[in-house]
Amino acid sequence: MSDNDNINGLVIPHDTNAEKALIGAILKDEQVLGDVESIVYSADFYNKQLGQIYDVMQELNDEKTAIDIVTVASRLKEKGVPDEVTSIDFIRNILESVPVSANARVYAQIVKESALRRNVIKASQEMMNESYSGTSGIDVLMNNVESRMMKLIQTRDKGDYVPIRQVVIDTMERINAASKAEGSVTGVPSGFTDLDYKTSGFQNSDLILVAARPSMGKTAFVLNIAHHVVVKEHLGAVIFSLEMSKEQLMTRFLSQDAMVDSKKLRNGNLTNDEWGRLAQSADTIAKTKLIIDDTSSISINELRTKCRKYKLDYDIGIIIIDYLQLMTGNSREGRQNEVSEISRALKGLARELNVPVIALSQLSRAVESREDKKPMLSDLRESGAIEQDADVVMFIYREDYYKKDTDRRGIADIIIAKQRNGPVGSIELAWLPDYTRFANHEVRREGTE
Repeated sequence: MSDNDNINGLVIPHDTNAEKALIGAILKDEQVLGDVESIVYSADFYNKQLGQIYDVMQELNDEKTAIDIVTVASRLKEKGVPDEVTSIDFIRNILESVPVSANARVYAQIVKESALRRNVIKASQEMMNESYSGTSGIDVLMNNVESRMMKLIQTRDKGDYVPIRQVVIDTMERINAASKAEGSVTGVPSGFTDLDYKTSGFQNSDLILVAARPSMGKTAFVLNIAHHVVVKEHLGAVIFSLEMSKEQLMTRFLSQDAMVDSKKLRNGNLTNDEWGRLAQSADTIAKTKLIIDDTSSISINELRTKCRKYKLDYDIGIIIIDYLQLMTGNSREGRQNEVSEISRALKGLARELNVPVIALSQLSRAVESREDKKPMLSDLRESGAIEQDADVVMFIYREDYYKKDTDRRGIADIIIAKQRNGPVGSIELAWLPDYTRFANHEVRREGTE
């Protein structure tokens, strides 16, 4: 490409000298490739010929083959690259143009910055064209603008296009890291030992649906999880509470953490010891990265906008929505289509922000009409898309809610009815009604002592 390429009379951001210097630095000392390949991808090169050379260098490095003028020229010929690029003289001229290989990271940063500037220009033009065309509604337009800006911000440290070889390397590194991790939790831990054993934690980009009939403890369950995430794991978490106020939710939080009867928190009739535990819990929670948003009847567009901001400002590690059916969408073709739209959007949000999204859901009354009250996938309200979009579907069931004389009092079943990348099955938790919380219930796993 010519250095005179321009848009509207302005030269497109690029630095051919830096691109040549980067290639030359690697030819001088192939060890520097390991320092720069996490910064620059071949797609970041404005000069596509130099990008092809960079690609070949990475291939040779992966094969443990020496990187020099001869091996690079030979591999370029094998790939059918035009003669002007594969010639020894062309590559030698690049090598001779580099000042010092020790500055490779500096050259890489210059190449990356120019690529990001070009991406900003491209995205800005697309947004301008869409705005001028008037073909999109304002909500759709604003969502597209936010989405493009989020992608630009996320590509500051990585390329927009990731070669398949890099995807393979990244995947292998993640598998290797998982093999070295203590225990079996590779995602965000729930704090419940047996649940984490089944799920390996909540995985980034997954949509997790937690469903139950009223009074089963859905909100208490996710508050337990949020508490563990922010207090024990020191991650950020945002809870969208569409039914309860932030003060009501915090009262539950404090009851769980301080182990003080929730009724006492409502009437303020606490002992000195309980006041002490409450004060300590309040101090602990105040220092966490917990966000409670109690906007009622929030729309999916508004929630998505807020989550993008929270991700940028607080680097949240998990999103919790209580609950899905109280949200509003854009569809005017019936409630089922609206819920389907919300479900798809939540799955898209989980992937975009690369965090687990936990959405609570009500179950239909069909459960009450059966002799066996244990929930099934078919009990999901406005089912269809919700079940399809969710990576994990969990139900909460407490037998003592229906059978007062049961010998399973204080035991809750967490039924994993669907797990896209793992096993299904049930685990037991202890239910502590005085503190509206769940706790680990020590049971023997099948096949273990």
